[in-house]
Amino acid sequence: MTEIMKIATLHTMLNNTSIPDDLLIIYLNDCKERILNKIYPFGVPNDVVDVPPQYEMLQLKLVVNAYNKRGAEGQAGHSENGISRTYDVDNDEDLLNEIVPFAGSW
Repeated sequence: MTEIMKIATLHTMLNNTSIPDDLLIIYLNDCKERILNKIYPFGVPNDVVDVPPQYEMLQLKLVVNAYNKRGAEGQAGHSENGISRTYDVDNDEDLLNEIVPFAGSW
């Protein structure tokens, strides 16, 4: 999936076409690094530049989680005017646990 396709998919998933593409690219890059570091816990090889295709939807889910928490990062609870908000701090970790780390021998 190209970066343009990922951005279009994110606009649809977030139901908001007014989000600047530059902001989504920042989130995509951050989540890409998180995924690659999980796949390659002992260092990402120099020839790996993008998320493997099987983890592209996971990358998008991580971006949606990050974007939806914007301005309230790490919030464990919040209540105001009858609205309660609590974030499951392990939600991203649950998603990242779907990744199978690369294993090999030297």
